[in-house]
Amino acid sequence: MSCIIDRLLCLIALLTSFFFSVSSGLLAFTTKSCALNKGFFSPIESAFLRNNPAKVDTSLWAGTLDKPLASSVDALEEYVKSRGGNRAIRRILIANNGMAATKSILSMRQWAYMELGDERAIQFVAMATPEDLKANAEFVRLADSFVEVPGGKNLNNYANVDVIIKIAQEQGVDAVWPGWGHASENPLLPNSLDKLGIKFIGPTGPVMSVLGDKIAANILAQTANVPSIPWSGSFGGPNDGPLQANLNAEGTIPKEIFEKGTAPTVEVAAEAARRIGYENGIMIKVGS
Repeated sequence: MSCIIDRLLCLIALLTSFFFSVSSGLLAFTTKSCALNKGFFSPIESAFLRNNPAKVDTSLWAGTLDKPLASSVDALEEYVKSRGGNRAIRRILIANNGMAATKSILSMRQWAYMELGDERAIQFVAMATPEDLKANAEFVRLADSFVEVPGGKNLNNYANVDVIIKIAQEQGVDAVWPGWGHASENPLLPNSLDKLGIKFIGPTGPVMSVLGDKIAANILAQTANVPSIPWSGSFGGPNDGPLQANLNAEGTIPKEIFEKGTAPTVEVAAEAARRIGYENGIMIKVGS
């Protein structure tokens, strides 16, 4: 009986401390000890604070796992070249959390296994808040390594372009996967990464700028002759017709055209409503 109780106590300790060991390239639980030995875990340096050299101790340890086999590296290079590419993506920063991050890692690992025969042909770096670490988040355990970022609202972490850019540079990643939400719709992220030679896995900045904004997207749709419901941008264009995009050299809608689709004052809004007509009702949307 005492032996069974000892084993149960050991299991409880394991569930609270989560010792990880690296075995054959996979994270696995270890039963070497039921006591938490902080010395076993190396401090993880905060890589996101410019003027804070402090180190953070955590019982959730994630080091870089086995590197891809040389044959996998060659296979990835060949795969890219055979499809007209000139740069293989071997290391990706996951700039998201939760289910989005978990699904992305699992999907890309499955692709690597199916196409290259090695699920670890691509390495993943996760961003993890203290809340993620405390919850033993699945995406953190799936990643090859992680960098701890500030907790709280997403402007401190996953929506903070400066934090993402800093980590991407310091971790030497080839690409950043933003997922959805957070910074995934901020054109500043792909534009900044492009200047650093880091790939953004998603649309380009100009496309995001046009399609990520409702006013800009409506103007672009009208320009492509897509039927649209009457709105404040249904007039003011050529011959007082729908606004036309007339994209500039950066691939975005010029500011003066964009602003014609807005209603900056009550008077402008009232005039737009009069021209649209009140028969079917009027919807007013407040911009940020």
